[in-house]
Amino acid sequence: MLSVRETFAGKNVFITGTTGFVGKCVLEKMLYDLRDVKTIFILIRPKKKVSPQTRATKEIASSPIFARLRTELGDDFDAYFQSKVVALGGDINKDYMGLNDTDLARVCSSVHLLIHCAANVDFNERLDGAILTNCRGPLRMLKLAEKCSQLLSYVHVSTAYVNCNQPSGSKILEELPQLEADGELVLNEFASISIEDIPARTEILLKQNRYPNTYTFTKAMGEKLLFKHHGRVPVAIVRPTIIGCAWQEPEPGWVDTVSAGGALFLAGGLGFMPVQPGNPELVGDQIPVDLVVNCILAAAVEASSRGQGFFRIYHSSSSTTNPVKWSQCGHAVSHYWRERPSAKSQLSCQYTMVHNPIVYQWQYLTKVTLPAMALSVYSTVSRSKSIKEKSLNFAKVIRRCRLLALTFWHFVNNEWFYDSSNALACHALLNPEDQKLFPVDPKDVMWFEYFNDFSYGLQRFVLQDDVVRKRTLHDAISKAKSKGAWLLPDLAYALSYKLTNQKHYVVPAASQVAKEVLSSQAVQEAVAITPNGSARAQEMLAEMAASLSLPTVRFVGWLMTKVNRRLFSAIMVDEASVEALRSLPADQPVILLPTHRSYLDFLLVSWVLFTFDLKMPHIAAGSDFLNVAIIASLFRGSGAFFMPRTLINDPLWGAVLSEYTKVLVRNNQWVEFFIEGKRSRTGRLLAPKKGMLSMCADVFFKGHVTDVHYVPITISYDRPPDMEAHVKELMGTPKTKESFAALVAAAPRKLGRSHGRVEVTLGAPISLAACAKLPSASTTAVAVKNLSEAVTTQFMRHLAVPPGALSSAVMLLHRKRAGGVSMPMLRADMGALRRRVVQRGTNILDGRVIAQDLEQGITSAGDALQTHGRRELAVVSVNSQNPTALMSLSYLQNAALHVFAYDGLVLLSLVAACGGWGQRSAPTSSSASAADAG
Repeated sequence: MLSVRETFAGKNVFITGTTGFVGKCVLEKMLYDLRDVKTIFILIRPKKKVSPQTRATKEIASSPIFARLRTELGDDFDAYFQSKVVALGGDINKDYMGLNDTDLARVCSSVHLLIHCAANVDFNERLDGAILTNCRGPLRMLKLAEKCSQLLSYVHVSTAYVNCNQPSGSKILEELPQLEADGELVLNEFASISIEDIPARTEILLKQNRYPNTYTFTKAMGEKLLFKHHGRVPVAIVRPTIIGCAWQEPEPGWVDTVSAGGALFLAGGLGFMPVQPGNPELVGDQIPVDLVVNCILAAAVEASSRGQGFFRIYHSSSSTTNPVKWSQCGHAVSHYWRERPSAKSQLSCQYTMVHNPIVYQWQYLTKVTLPAMALSVYSTVSRSKSIKEKSLNFAKVIRRCRLLALTFWHFVNNEWFYDSSNALACHALLNPEDQKLFPVDPKDVMWFEYFNDFSYGLQRFVLQDDVVRKRTLHDAISKAKSKGAWLLPDLAYALSYKLTNQKHYVVPAASQVAKEVLSSQAVQEAVAITPNGSARAQEMLAEMAASLSLPTVRFVGWLMTKVNRRLFSAIMVDEASVEALRSLPADQPVILLPTHRSYLDFLLVSWVLFTFDLKMPHIAAGSDFLNVAIIASLFRGSGAFFMPRTLINDPLWGAVLSEYTKVLVRNNQWVEFFIEGKRSRTGRLLAPKKGMLSMCADVFFKGHVTDVHYVPITISYDRPPDMEAHVKELMGTPKTKESFAALVAAAPRKLGRSHGRVEVTLGAPISLAACAKLPSASTTAVAVKNLSEAVTTQFMRHLAVPPGALSSAVMLLHRKRAGGVSMPMLRADMGALRRRVVQRGTNILDGRVIAQDLEQGITSAGDALQTHGRRELAVVSVNSQNPTALMSLSYLQNAALHVFAYDGLVLLSLVAACGGWGQRSAPTSSSASAADAG
């Protein structure tokens, strides 16, 4: 087996093109995963009064591409970079790469591997210039390779489109391209041709060889020349297709250049190119840059192992292993930019690809030409300099986009299928660890998510927008709608659910459950010490027990679909976590543990399970709901069982509840309860209660089941539906008693406004068997304690921070500022706080560009904030007329408290160590203090 790490360990490597996209990614990968490499020589074009090493430090080492390495090494990164990377001044258009005598001698005596990434990628470059870089450049690198006394291999990065002169639909093998022209003759001809004759001669050569541009033509000639002259030098040619952003490394979405597919996606996303000529049903062969990098390194290893005279071509492509159509690209890109428009956008994203030329011309006229003409006329009539400038810039961008569309015409109206047998076989030669570390096959790339990341990378790294990464979440409300028929869709959707649609899932009969509960030893002992105990136990069980029924579940599912659509703009769910829950063993019980902010929490969880065709859980609900007759009946039929708020001084109630829960667990049912015990009225996480955790765990420790799986579920709201009631209670208003009349009275107010978005995250299942095996789990109580801590840890990790928490924290910080906070200042402060949250690995609830998050944050605050003015001139202030304003903002900001919990602990410890707050008044909000500390 071959090893990339062993091959490069102690070796010296010479790389060209490290200021470019691919070369920079190769350098980053080597510095991160091949840390035993001795020296990496990089070729940099010299500048006056700036040494190559200084330029490398300023232009390359400072790049955000090294973020993960900087995070890991901290202050040692610069020293590490300087110790590994040596920049040499040179020029690939000169013999021996333009190296001076000293550097040339050093390279020739010490370098083991050469990687040539540099190229002229301008499709419209004049042919003599393209020949200089793309044909003579590889030959000059070959001459350098021949002089390297310790050379192991030479890797040349080409392009798969050296074969774009083949008919559309062809299967392209990893072989030399087919050319009519003789490369040597063309090089000699263009060495002496006059500039005036170049255009005509270029047109003839491209037509004879069936190439659409000088780039692909010269890259093809470069390969043929390299094969002809390589002699004993081991050569590997890596041919990527359309290189896109990083899939996984250095981070998903990484891109710092606008080229190839990225140019199309950015132009479409910004609204400059709403329509493009092309066939959307053809395969557009996209390949992530990190897979290209891995292919380059793997090819270098194989070439090194094969020895002198080796020559092989490797395709880095997706068309034969995981093909993606242009229509899929366009759909994902449009979806992203419509949700997250850039401030630099001129028009809304309407990116489509049209095959019919007549339809294309019509759409171009209506979507581009006429709006541009209208803007031009308006600028003339208005005589406004700013509008005139905008009109001229718009016309300029439109011309560039038109040229871009024509440049890519050949590649979006043809498709080729690139055989990647050599690349896959090369990867198979690596040892198992390196196969994981250096993947080359794009078979596992999820294209919709990939193009979302690509768009994010363009927006963040190229446009420099303040934007949060889009996560792969799906709107359960939309999913419910898509599952229904066109006629009465909600009803059809509800009727599609079946309680027994999961294998081995059987709901135990109520009589069987009652028999097991009442005959248990614990209940019998409690009955014996309770007056009229037997009758009371039966009454308690009848009052408490669930009565899960399919008609009720379907009705509540239908009703909640209607309610959720009125209450929330979206209910976001990670489908991957849903599938992880679905894959749990059917013969083992599952305990669902949601966070608790609202009465709707358990209904939301059940509705999500209902939407994704999962089991209905038995839900521990408060006995308060028994006062609401109709609701209690619906809850009971949906799986709710009722328990008193406290079991003090009533051993019979405790025994019946405990045994009822254990019977459900023994029968492999899904059980749901709130580990926090009650709703958090402050918006903060509450300490876990271990009572019901222990009841469920007892079944395992007594050997009735082989394992119990606990699933933490976080529910993050933009604005919790119960927030107003909680704030009033915190202000001293007595709690409203649950009743049907109170529910009817509150319904119009609640359903009359949207509470924004909700994110439901199903955490990783926690195995009780695994917790019990931990060295610290000496007793059952300790194992349950470990379990509760693991659940709370997942709560803190997965709770998304809503934008309203950030904007509220900033407004509380400036609450005494005279005249309020200007919109630019609020956006800047909120953006800084948001970056802190993201840096700590916490998600923003459906986070988007900062302007959108700020707008959502102000909306969530409701009448706690006042806005005066419009757009950039707007000023936001705390509503002094609202007595609950400060409490509402504090409640909202507490949704971010868990992110800064440790900072708060450190701060309070320091304050305590220094003798307290002294004469200073303590902060009104611990989360504001924690944020400042962070």
